[in-house]
Amino acid sequence: MLTFSSCLLLLNKCVGNVVAESVEANGDTLHTVRALYTFIRNGISASEISVEEEPIDDFMLELLNNPKLKHLADVQFLVGKQIFSAHKAILAGRSVIFNQMLYSSTGTTISIDVPPNRIPFYEVNDLQPETFQLMLEFLYTKQLLPPNTTNILQVLDLVYAGYKYVLPSLINKTLTVVGKNIRPSNVIEVLDRATEMDQKTLMDKCWTLIRRDAVTIISSKQFLRFDITFMKKLLYQDNLLGMSEAYLFNRVVEWAKQRVPRPDLSATSETYGVELRRVLEPVIYDFRFLSMTGEEFASGPCESGVLTKDEQLEILLSINSKDNGKNWKTKFSTLTRGKNGVYSD
Repeated sequence: MLTFSSCLLLLNKCVGNVVAESVEANGDTLHTVRALYTFIRNGISASEISVEEEPIDDFMLELLNNPKLKHLADVQFLVGKQIFSAHKAILAGRSVIFNQMLYSSTGTTISIDVPPNRIPFYEVNDLQPETFQLMLEFLYTKQLLPPNTTNILQVLDLVYAGYKYVLPSLINKTLTVVGKNIRPSNVIEVLDRATEMDQKTLMDKCWTLIRRDAVTIISSKQFLRFDITFMKKLLYQDNLLGMSEAYLFNRVVEWAKQRVPRPDLSATSETYGVELRRVLEPVIYDFRFLSMTGEEFASGPCESGVLTKDEQLEILLSINSKDNGKNWKTKFSTLTRGKNGVYSD
């Protein structure tokens, strides 16, 4: 019969070999770790344990999260105001960065000073506690446990964690989860973050959704928060399902108005139009005015104040020409986005 204290000692020695990615634990070692763990948890004889009923991932997850097993941890992390306990062998076996941090004297991360006989304590300033918890669970189980996909940006923070600690599998699995949970309500935020991280595949998925659900996305409040780079890429799109060029123009003008101070009573509409044109200058030539009817152009762009009189006349003549502006020599785009926003991809 094993004693409780002897189980603790044996488990502490065995667990690193089981979880280290570079080490393949043999059947006897794995059996021992599972048996010791269950003995400690339940206080029963190791010979009575049916290890097949205890999946290794469940075992590892409870080793991380069960408060009754915190005394087995040999390292702690302060993330925000939350303290996480972990096991050096597991972290070092999964990540070369953790290995350097925890076992190398040349590691760049410095632990907080702690009294003698206390376990090492490290501070993490660039991750949220929820993100760090998800990363730890991945390190212990090699699985990305179902995150809260209602906060998609928090899930995306795992990509940053993956790069920081050199965990390519975590990066790939996180991007897969995010790709399956892009919605019209979050696509602009996801695209912004994906662009920051230069995740081209994720960016392509976002643009596909924007093209397919253009009306919902361009009508949303989030649309007004984006920058000029997004607007330029948006106007490069050949297909925006259900989106008329007139409505698209009006929404981009609304976006520009958010960036121009409201005119006072002494300001003329012409002065305000000049300020709007200044904001829209990088994208003004990318609108597909030839996709509009003469009526749409006259009641929209002509009334907006962002086009000069000469430009208004030039565009209107091209819209009403027999060749629909195909031979139009101009700075403005001579392409169309398709009448009624016909979509093909």
